[in-house]
Amino acid sequence: MRGEEGWARAARRRDTPALTARCLCAGVRREVARDAAFMGEVKRKERDRAGAARDKTQKKAIAFLQQQESDFKSGGQGGMNPHKSKKRKQR
Repeated sequence: MRGEEGWARAARRRDTPALTARCLCAGVRREVARDAAFMGEVKRKERDRAGAARDKTQKKAIAFLQQQESDFKSGGQGGMNPHKSKKRKQR
């Protein structure tokens, strides 16, 4: 008799809506976690692409400013002003 009671109890537990709801909640949680992980990866890739474009633009701006600074220090004209250029020591 005890085995039959255990079987009936197991059937009752298996058919209860609370258990079904718990199983569904766990599945939903897993799905939401997977979606969140996927969207996080997509956003990270977008940030990396935007960062690479920004770095490229910044490098161009810095190179331009360095060129201007060197022109200014050499007397302007892109270093082509002969009377302002540094004199070399003759041997």
